[in-house]
Amino acid sequence: IIFESGRFRNGFLFKTLSFTGITIDGPKPTLEELEKFDELPENVDPDLLPTDKKLTSDSVFTAGDIVEVCEGELIHMTGTIISISGDKVTIVPNHADLKNAGALDFPSRELRKIFKDGDHVRVIHGKYEGETGLVVRVDDNVAVIVADTTYSEMKVRPRDMQLCTEMNSGVDSQGMYQIGDVVEVDQQTIGYIVRIERESVRILTQHGKTQSVRNNAIARKLKCGQALDSQQNFVRQKNIVNVLDSGTQ
Repeated sequence: IIFESGRFRNGFLFKTLSFTGITIDGPKPTLEELEKFDELPENVDPDLLPTDKKLTSDSVFTAGDIVEVCEGELIHMTGTIISISGDKVTIVPNHADLKNAGALDFPSRELRKIFKDGDHVRVIHGKYEGETGLVVRVDDNVAVIVADTTYSEMKVRPRDMQLCTEMNSGVDSQGMYQIGDVVEVDQQTIGYIVRIERESVRILTQHGKTQSVRNNAIARKLKCGQALDSQQNFVRQKNIVNVLDSGTQ
């Protein structure tokens, strides 16, 4: 919003000032003020926020990636990467008229990865790093993936994923835990592992909430026994049940 030559957003005035015109020592914001500045901007998906990791050509692209030229004279041309050297990416064009042109070199900034519905991919950067799944939709430089292990939807930028054939095993790197294990975190918390992350697991607790727990913070893995349902029938792990009385019925 522009008002009296000032630019406002969410009640805040945005101004450009020199360093000599501001003071950073002394002000002590209240908790309420800190919470306001900690809020995400409108229309920003937290799953797509950038990480602190600096991405280079070698970490974004790899041989075998399908890419599209997004700048220059050959814009919209697609091809397959065959090699990467520093910021130079060499691709073989997929266009029939350019098949005889041989390999072409491009700066990495002029290329972007492309995927199509049905591609099987691995997430290589970001919140879901290490997850694998099937691409079900690609919209506005955001791909929607259904995870192999949890069947949940993930939103990932195309640059943060690669084509792959193997599936996530759902087992942590040390082989101690896997999706579906029931674990005890402490005397007050037990949970069901619903996702394996790099150095932690995400569990669904007995309170119906999910939380991330580091592997070394788990007290022990519990053996799954059996229980009785409302009609006094035995219920065991992997049985299919109907919820009769719950907030999630």
